[in-house]
Amino acid sequence: MKCKSPPPILERLQSALNDHDVTALADCLQAGYVNTHPAHPERNTLGRETACQRWAATFACVPDLRAELLRFAQSGSTLWTEWVFSNDSACGPVYRAGGVMIFGLQGDRIAWARTFTEAQPFEGPDWDRILDEALQAGCSALDRRTDDLAAGSEG
Repeated sequence: MKCKSPPPILERLQSALNDHDVTALADCLQAGYVNTHPAHPERNTLGRETACQRWAATFACVPDLRAELLRFAQSGSTLWTEWVFSNDSACGPVYRAGGVMIFGLQGDRIAWARTFTEAQPFEGPDWDRILDEALQAGCSALDRRTDDLAAGSEG
């Protein structure tokens, strides 16, 4: 059986994640990108900018993060993917997460995602807590910036 190469969008996404390149990541997503996390609705995101801010926070928390695409399948404009996210434990605490991400494509970009990923437990830091705190800090900064912009436009 011949193995198929991943679609170009998955290659671009994996490269952006592994290079920690938020600009390249943004180029993979539609402006109105929607990401739902059925098991963690508090992590849902709306918009390319918000998604990129969350990934930037993740890159800051895990500076040597690597994304490995294990499997994929495509039916029309829907892509099913399985990922492992890990780091080089020599550079700090061990991080390992993974799961399934289902993407809806529009043109050559991702319009939506349903994310079923989890940090995998091991002895060490509570990565779920650390990531939640980083994401909350990013959201708070975004809320402050939005408030500042709104205040500036009212005067």
